[in-house]
Amino acid sequence: MMPLSAKDKELIAAATAAIKSRYRNDWQEVGAAMRTRDGRVVTGVNLDAYVGRGAVCAEAVAIGTALTAKGDMGIETIVAVRH
Repeated sequence: MMPLSAKDKELIAAATAAIKSRYRNDWQEVGAAMRTRDGRVVTGVNLDAYVGRGAVCAEAVAIGTALTAKGDMGIETIVAVRH
């Protein structure tokens, strides 16, 4: 296993901050952060639902956020953390 780089630690901190700011027990418990190939950091939190299969993982939310922004949409790195 390779040691975490400073860029990796930055993503973990961003994912942690995202879920800390939005945490709701049994509703939002996971935060994700991704770095695009052009260097942007984008975050997201999971969206849970109690009706049918409406849950969306935090990584998908972060990817969707990046796709709606301008710039390179390729993923360099993505991480997820649980509250």
